[in-house]
Amino acid sequence: MSIKIPPEVRNQIIGHVDELADRHKYLQKGKNANAVFIDALVADPHVGRRLREFMPEERVKSYVKDALLNKYAKRRKGLLRDLGGVISADFGKCFEVGYDKERGVSLHRSEANTFIAAARTTYVKWETGLKKLLLYVAGLPDKTRGNGKGDGPRLLLVIHEHGNPVNESDKRLTERALGLVGVDCAWVD
Repeated sequence: MSIKIPPEVRNQIIGHVDELADRHKYLQKGKNANAVFIDALVADPHVGRRLREFMPEERVKSYVKDALLNKYAKRRKGLLRDLGGVISADFGKCFEVGYDKERGVSLHRSEANTFIAAARTTYVKWETGLKKLLLYVAGLPDKTRGNGKGDGPRLLLVIHEHGNPVNESDKRLTERALGLVGVDCAWVD
């Protein structure tokens, strides 16, 4: 049996859940606190009661968790698409000349004619972000990639914290490790 919720009702529920999840700090809380929060959403007249109009009661909790809160987390944890402000802080005014959506990597050119390759990642996955950045640069045309003797693009790993702050010593250690292989690092909350 498929669930048919009218779009305007679904949008109202999503808006209400997003507001409550932001207030609760859903992405920063642990499993136990979030389990209590999910139960509260199921009991909420604007969420659970409204959903019961369109589905059996035993499916409401799963729907809240899987359809509403998982999508909420994906929307909130999305990686920053526009890196103009992040890159310009270190390299001056830049414009994007290429973007690989699948890898989350982009190529930028500064007013000083310097290329900057930037990958978006999270702290937990920074090693994967580095790999994606290096593979992207390896696939660039020779004139952009350079010959591997320091004449290629500057490399930048943009690490998103998403409200889960990384302590300063871990940040410095990560920056030092990336610096050893010639990669700059920028932190975004």
